[in-house]
Amino acid sequence: MDKKESIGILGVQSGVGVTHLSVAMMEYSLRYRRSATAIVELSGNHEVELLQDHRKRSLHHTGRAQFFPNQSCESPAEWVQASYDTYIVDAGSDYYRSRQEFMRCDKKIILMSLSPWKKREVDDFMSYIYETGKWNKSVTLLAHLGKKEDKKEFQRRYKIPIFCCPYIEDPFHLKEADARFLRTLF
Repeated sequence: MDKKESIGILGVQSGVGVTHLSVAMMEYSLRYRRSATAIVELSGNHEVELLQDHRKRSLHHTGRAQFFPNQSCESPAEWVQASYDTYIVDAGSDYYRSRQEFMRCDKKIILMSLSPWKKREVDDFMSYIYETGKWNKSVTLLAHLGKKEDKKEFQRRYKIPIFCCPYIEDPFHLKEADARFLRTLF
């Protein structure tokens, strides 16, 4: 790679799979792109600490991987100084806490559930984004769950495409179908 890139992943609701997708993207970057890759956790959930041990027991790659757990948006010095080709920023589901770093990313992925009991959170989030003018073309919207009708309604209302995020069984051991999907996010 000749240019560093950053990819921010944000969940509209908690538990939609931001860390899971972050790990899958790291594995794709290492294995298929041969890119030195770091995951930076801004969510405050301490999940990346747990992943470090699991990652050490998983497959070894020719590329380098690094985890920066429980980082602060206010003082990103440690990971900003590091030298990786790809930075995947796990912003968790607290947009207000991690929005500055998330908005700085070259590419932005917003992960959500369109389940009937989660749609209100999506509407609140989208209203806030539109009211504050924080929207731009570098954002990809992904939905795990929800009916086709709800997806169509969302796209009509906000005039933004939303893509289906397939189930990735094991983000440390990607299948070919996983890799094909992840390629579209880079």
